[in-house]
Amino acid sequence: MLFVDFLDAKHGMAEAMDTLIGGPEPLYSKTPHRLDVPIRVLVAGEVEAGVFRDDIELHDLLRALAGVAHVRPSKSWKRSAVRMIDLLLNGLQVKPKVKAGAQRP
Repeated sequence: MLFVDFLDAKHGMAEAMDTLIGGPEPLYSKTPHRLDVPIRVLVAGEVEAGVFRDDIELHDLLRALAGVAHVRPSKSWKRSAVRMIDLLLNGLQVKPKVKAGAQRP
């Protein structure tokens, strides 16, 4: 959620976040690969701790974060961004396996 607070403080970050997705321009096309090491280290730590799944595509995660940054300014943008981050984090987490025939809570 610190990411959402950061976006709140830094208006206009959507354009900068475009570099995470990449683009046809040489400047943008190299940016996702420059972030490979830091995002890999962050995700690997959570995978090792058993918090995140081990099948996360790093560039998909970067694109999802860029999507959060593109929530258009409005009265409820921050609430929407928090909900998006919550969905993203829930999708990254390891889910407990349910035994056959058992019901989920």
